[in-house]
Amino acid sequence: LPDLKGCKLANDVLLSAFRVLCYTEENRILLPVDYPNLGTEELGSVYESLLELHPELNAEAFTFALKTYAGSERKTTGSYYTHPSLIRCLLDSALEPLLGEAMKKRDPEKALLALKVADLACGSGHFLIAAAHRIARNLAVVRTGEGEPPLEALREALRDVVANCIYGVDINPLAVELCKVALWLESLDPRKPLGFLDHRIKCGNSIIGATPELLNEGIPDDAFKPIEGDDPAVASSIRRKNKEERKGQQDLFMIQEDRSDWREAASAYATWASLPEDNIKQVSEKARQYDTLLDGRAIRHQHDLADLWTAAFFWPLTKETYDTVPTQDVFRRLRDGAYALAGKTAGRVKALADEHRFFHWHLEFPEVFMKRQGFDCDLGNPPWERIKLQEKEFFAQRDPEIANAPNVAARKRLIANLPETNPDLWKAFASAKRMAEGESHFFRTSGRYPLSAVGDLNTYQIFAGLFRELLSDEGRAGLIVPTGIATDDTNKQFFANLTEKKALVSLYDFENRENFFPDVDSRMKFCLLTLGGPNTAPGGTDFAFFLTNAAQLHESDRHFKLSSEDIALLNPNTRTCPIFRSKRDAEITKAIYRRVPVLIDESKGEAGNPWGIKFATMFHMANDSDLFRNREQLEADGWTLKGNVFERDGKRYLPLYEAKMTQPYDHRAADVVISATAVVRQGQPDSLSDTEHRDQNRLPMPRYWVHESEVEAQIGSMKWQLGFTNVTSPTNERSMLPCFIPKVGVGHSMPLIMGDDKANLMELGACLSSIPFDYIGRQKLGGVNYTFFIVKQIPLPKSDQTVRNDILQRVLELTYTAYDMKPFAEDVWEELYPNPATRPPLPEPFIWDEERRFKIRCELDALYFHLYGINLDDADYILETFPIVKRKDITQFGEYRTKNLILKIYDAMQRAKETGQPYQTILDPLPAEPQLALKRQGLGNDAHD
Repeated sequence: LPDLKGCKLANDVLLSAFRVLCYTEENRILLPVDYPNLGTEELGSVYESLLELHPELNAEAFTFALKTYAGSERKTTGSYYTHPSLIRCLLDSALEPLLGEAMKKRDPEKALLALKVADLACGSGHFLIAAAHRIARNLAVVRTGEGEPPLEALREALRDVVANCIYGVDINPLAVELCKVALWLESLDPRKPLGFLDHRIKCGNSIIGATPELLNEGIPDDAFKPIEGDDPAVASSIRRKNKEERKGQQDLFMIQEDRSDWREAASAYATWASLPEDNIKQVSEKARQYDTLLDGRAIRHQHDLADLWTAAFFWPLTKETYDTVPTQDVFRRLRDGAYALAGKTAGRVKALADEHRFFHWHLEFPEVFMKRQGFDCDLGNPPWERIKLQEKEFFAQRDPEIANAPNVAARKRLIANLPETNPDLWKAFASAKRMAEGESHFFRTSGRYPLSAVGDLNTYQIFAGLFRELLSDEGRAGLIVPTGIATDDTNKQFFANLTEKKALVSLYDFENRENFFPDVDSRMKFCLLTLGGPNTAPGGTDFAFFLTNAAQLHESDRHFKLSSEDIALLNPNTRTCPIFRSKRDAEITKAIYRRVPVLIDESKGEAGNPWGIKFATMFHMANDSDLFRNREQLEADGWTLKGNVFERDGKRYLPLYEAKMTQPYDHRAADVVISATAVVRQGQPDSLSDTEHRDQNRLPMPRYWVHESEVEAQIGSMKWQLGFTNVTSPTNERSMLPCFIPKVGVGHSMPLIMGDDKANLMELGACLSSIPFDYIGRQKLGGVNYTFFIVKQIPLPKSDQTVRNDILQRVLELTYTAYDMKPFAEDVWEELYPNPATRPPLPEPFIWDEERRFKIRCELDALYFHLYGINLDDADYILETFPIVKRKDITQFGEYRTKNLILKIYDAMQRAKETGQPYQTILDPLPAEPQLALKRQGLGNDAHD
C-alpha cells in the first residue's frame, strides 16, 4: 500500500476506530462483537453490504465519506445475501436427489467426488459452501460408516469436496477472492496448506461468451447491427460484407473437441488437475503448471478465437474502425491457423474482452464440458437487474437535476445538452449506454439465449437460460429468480419449453414480506426454481405460491401439481404459469376453464375472439407529456372550464383520466390533487364523498387536459370507453378494477378495451367487475401488472339475450350517475329497447345510493357465479379468499355481509332455475319520477342551487 507509506494517524482516532470495530451499542450499553463465532456466511453478508458503498474524497475540505450510488456494484453484480433457509430449500430440491443417486452407486465415494456443482454468480460463496457441506457429510458417512461422522472425518471430507466438486464464477474480482477465502476457511485442515482454487473459482461475466456450437456457425450477420455510437451506413456495409464471406462456409468448422490440438490440451488439463496438494511445495508447483497450461498454444488459440467471435457483437462500427472489424474471413483465418491477429484488431479484442469480462465456459472448465457436457448441479441467486441503462439511476449521483427532471421529455432535453454543458459526463453516459446496449445486442442476436433473451431484458432471464444450458441431461439446477420467470409474457417461450420438455421439477413462489431480501420491496415476488433435463418431471411440476417463509413448504395443502396439459388449458396463448394459493384453488380454476372459453384464444384466429375486442393504450403519461396542459396554462390562454372540460371558440380540452380517478362502476371516484395538502399528497387521488357523488353535475378533476382532436384520433367516434387499472396486486381488496368512462383522454395506467359491438363491451365490463372474474384473474397475477395477455386468457361466459338485458339494466343504474355518462346511457337504452317506436324516454342520471348499489352488485356477483358454473360450496370458499372485503364488513356491520347476501341471492337464483320461475330481485322499485328521487336525497333544485 504505497499510498499509505509515511502517513500518520493520531492515537485517539485509532482507538476510536478499534472501539467501533469491537463493540456495538444497544440501549446505551456496549456489547462486544462476537468475532470468534463469525462464520463465513456472516462474513459474506458483511462484504456484500459494503459493495454498494463508494468512497467520496474531498481533498480540499479534508472530508471522506462512503455513499450509496444508484447502480452500485452490489446491485449490478446481484451479490445480495441469501437467507440460509432459502439455500436449504434449493439444496433439498436440486442437490439432494443427486446425492441419493450417488449413495446408491457401487462406489458411492467415487460417485460423490465426481459430482460437479457450480454457482454461476457466486458472490461470496454461500451456495457453494452449503452444497459442499451436504456432499461432505454424505462422503464422511460413506468413509466412516457412521450416521454422525466425527469432526475430523467431516473436515477431511469437506477439503476433498472443495478440491473436486465445487465451481464458481462472479463478475466482481473482490467477490471471487472472498469466495476463495470462505472456501479455505470452511475446508481448513491444520495439517495441510490451503488448496489451489484458481481453476475452480474464476472471475468473468458468466453470461457473455462463446460456445463450441456457436463457434461452429461462425460470426452471424446480425452481430453487426448498429447500436449507440455506431454509423448505420458502416454497419450496413459490414453486414453485407460478412454475409458474402459466409456463403459456402457453413460446413467448414469442426466441433472443437475433434481437433487434435484441443484434445491434447484437454488431456494435459486432466493430468494437471489430478496433481496432489498435500504440502506447500505441491500447491506452488500446481499453480506454476496451471499458468504454463493456460499459456499453451492450443488453449491460447481457442481463447483468442472465442474472444474474437464474442468481440464482433461489441465492435464499434464507424469509418475509423472499418478496416479492423473482425468479419467471417478474419475469424476463419484465425481458426485455420493464424495464431496472431493484426495489431489494432488484436488490441481491440483484448480491450473488449477485458471491459465485458468475456467468459467461455467450455474453455474455462474443460474437464466439465469436454467429457461430461455439463454440470451435475447449478445453484445460485443470480442478479435481477434490467439490462437497459436506467437514466434516472445513472444520473442520481452524477447530476441530480437530470435525475429529478419532472418527466421523460425534460430529462431527454437535459441529456441532449450535455455535450455543451458537461462534455465529460456526456462521454461517461454515452459509454455506459453503449455498454448496456452492446450486452443487450449480444443476448438478442448471438443465438446463445434463443428462449430467454426476449422483451425488456433482465439479467435473471439470461441467467435462467444459462443455468439450463450448462446443465447435463441428468443434472438439476436450483436458482432464485423473480416469479415473473413463470408468469410474465416475455418469458413464455422459456417457461413453455420447460413444461413441454417436462424439465421443470418445482417452483415455490415467495413474497418478500418477511424481508428475505431487506433491500428489495416487500411486495416483490420471487421463486425457488428447480430445473432438470428432459423428462425429469414426467408426473408434472410441484408448485406452491404466496409463501412468506420456508416453513410453509411443509404444509401439504399449499402444494399442487400441474402438467404441461394443465398449463396449456389455463394459459392457452402464453403457456405461462397460473398461481394458486392452494390445491383447491387449482381444482376450482381448472374446472372453470373446462366449462368456459377464454376471452381471446389466439390459436383460433378470429374465431378465438368471439367478443370482437382489442386492447389499446391512449396516452403515455411521460412520453406524451408534451400534449398535456394543466389548469393554469389553459386559463392563462383564455380557456374556460365548464364541468371538467375546457372550452374556447368551439374547441375543447378534455380531462386526462388516470386509473387512480376510477373504481368499478364509478368514473367519479376521485380528483387528482393538484397542490399538496396536509391530508393528501400532490398527484394522489382525493376521493369524492357520498354527498358529492349524489350531485350528478359533480365531475372528477384531473391534473391535466388534452385536446379533443388528440382523443378522437385514438378512439374515433366512440362517445364512451371501457378501461381497467393496470397496476394492482393479487393481495388487494380487488385486483381487477374496470370502469366505464366518458369520452376523455386516458393515461397509460388505464388500458382500454375497444370493439365495434357496444353491447358486448357493456356485458364485458359487467363480467370484469364481478367477484368470480376477480378470483380467476388473481390466479394469473405473478406481479403487480394486470397486462393484456393476462386478461385475454381469463374465461368469460356469454349470456343469452334475456340475461344480458338483466345485466345491462343493472350496469346502467350503477354507471349512469352523472350527466357526462349520458352517451353511454343512450347506447344501453337502445340495446334494452331496440324499437324506437316503443322506446321510453331516457331517465335522468340515477341518484347515488350506496345501499342500493351494494345490492345491485351482489345480484350481479351471484349471477356470475351461476354463469361460470360455480357451485354453492365453491362460491362460499371463493368469497372467503377476499379477506380485506371480509374484514371491512365485519368491522362495519358485525358480519361478512357481502358473502351472506351473495350466497342468499345465489340460492334464490338456484331455486328459480330449478322451478322454472323468474328470479325475484331484492331491489325496491325506483320512484316513477326522477325529480321525486332527487327530493328524497335532499337534492331538489333549491338544494342543488
